[in-house]
Amino acid sequence: MTASTTTLMAALLLALFGWLATVHWIKDRRTMSEKTKQLLIIPSWFPWMALALGSVVAQGMLPAQEALQGAMSFSVGMLVFVFSTRRRTSRS
Repeated sequence: MTASTTTLMAALLLALFGWLATVHWIKDRRTMSEKTKQLLIIPSWFPWMALALGSVVAQGMLPAQEALQGAMSFSVGMLVFVFSTRRRTSRS
């Protein structure tokens, strides 16, 4: 594994933990409707991703092109997972 791959994985893992904490916080809000919660969960990933990857790019630890490719790949994978899980749970 190269250093940039390790850096990218660490940044995305940090972003994932932040996003999961945000999802947990959103799910616990009793004052929000279910529709509002659903609308907030997916877009809340992007600020976490931008913060985590922006910091390593700004420090010169990771080229911007590589950060964008990794972020988009991870985001597409997450969206596929979330929507496939959502479809499975709505059928039961």
